[in-house]
Amino acid sequence: MSADRNHVKRANIYQLKEGESPMKKIALFQSDLQVGGIQKSLLNLLNLIDLNEYEIDLFLFSKGNFFRSSIPSEVNVIEAEAYPSYNKLMPFAVARKMYGKSVSREKEYDIAIDFNSYWNECAVGALCSNAKKRIMWIHTDMERRYEDNKKFRLLYNQFKSKFRYYDEFVAVSRGAADAFRTLTGIKDKKITVIPNLVNVKEILSMKEEETQFSPEESCVNIMAMGYLAPVKGYDEMLLHMKEACQARDDLRLYIMGDGPLKEELRNLCAQYGIDKKVFFLGNQQNPYRYLKKADAFIMTSRYEGQGIALREAQCLGLQLLFPKRLEKYNDGLKGCEDLTDAMIHLEKAEKKPDMLTEYTEGILRSFAEITDAQ
Repeated sequence: MSADRNHVKRANIYQLKEGESPMKKIALFQSDLQVGGIQKSLLNLLNLIDLNEYEIDLFLFSKGNFFRSSIPSEVNVIEAEAYPSYNKLMPFAVARKMYGKSVSREKEYDIAIDFNSYWNECAVGALCSNAKKRIMWIHTDMERRYEDNKKFRLLYNQFKSKFRYYDEFVAVSRGAADAFRTLTGIKDKKITVIPNLVNVKEILSMKEEETQFSPEESCVNIMAMGYLAPVKGYDEMLLHMKEACQARDDLRLYIMGDGPLKEELRNLCAQYGIDKKVFFLGNQQNPYRYLKKADAFIMTSRYEGQGIALREAQCLGLQLLFPKRLEKYNDGLKGCEDLTDAMIHLEKAEKKPDMLTEYTEGILRSFAEITDAQ
């Protein structure tokens, strides 16, 4: 795989002291670091794992970083070449045959990780590199996505043959793991659940930045955040908002994010008569300075991989509003039986920030275990 290397290392980081174990060499393949939950979860992982334990080569197929988080200097970033657009939908077997020989095998890795799980580039890189173990990360409910999304059905049927080459799979929730198992029929491969990390320290720092955003103090203010697409269920959210506003007049909803449904959702607000109570804030590199001013956070996705924004809102002490169907993607969080009723009875409350200590420690242990087992 041809690449220009931005190789940054501390001078003595790979020199072992007496009694120390060798660092695990990991090749990590991801499409890009543009706006998205997968991208944010990768940055959180790189910033929170102990990089004294890992030597990581991160292969990226597209430049740019939407997020404020930076890639740690210890990580070796390799700008890899993306396939031509007309090759995006080719069957995986063809992609592997065409591009597999261009993947460098000079360096031996302990583990190769396809963190994206969709792009042929990431799969070919992970499966054709010189690695002892190959792992794929699963970020969504593939069964539901297959049912609901025609484009994904086409992609899945083109790339599904790649699954048999991986040694293990990591799903970011129990719901994502069960769906992957059902759709693929994979039973003899190990599927481990490792939720996404949340960078609590970064969130608490970024929330202190100033903003002119000032929700009405006399109102109960609810925040939402995510890609404005059908899967995120904003149409359902606005219907709940409409019904709740018929019972009370002091609710306000703020939506961060952008996407193909933006104008349609604006029109829906006007149709429901709530266009003076719902506000669209667009994509925000620092959403936490907005979130901290809200009383609650709402998510109405039809399905998820995990829904990391719920954990970020939990970190800031916001009340959480989401349907019961999303509980399987967020173990330990309690959903609502009736979202409209929950919104009607929502009150301002003292915020109790959660440092997510136990949650974070559990994930780091699980990551250490799966990267250590050979």
